[in-house]
Amino acid sequence: GEPALSRPLPIAISVSGPRDTRVTITQELPAGVLPDPASLPEGASVDDRGLRAEVLLGPDGKASLRYTVLPGLAGALWSGATTATAGGVSAYSPPELWSIR
Repeated sequence: GEPALSRPLPIAISVSGPRDTRVTITQELPAGVLPDPASLPEGASVDDRGLRAEVLLGPDGKASLRYTVLPGLAGALWSGATTATAGGVSAYSPPELWSIR
């Protein structure tokens, strides 16, 4: 469904690259949007800017990071960038507009 105030919202980030590579994903969340601690993968960390987690690419060179956030503010909110880093190389996804009703 549509993102709504205080309604859990599933997040999925997919990455790909050489198999068996560790990738650090950093997602800068919009103000007032907090990760649900119970949904975080093992080893993930959260600070005032967002989430940081590491995934291991499988034999097919793909992995995904899935967790849930809880929007605490309504309106048009901008995230920061999402970054995937492996072996000193980073790829960026630009900030996104989140419409929370």
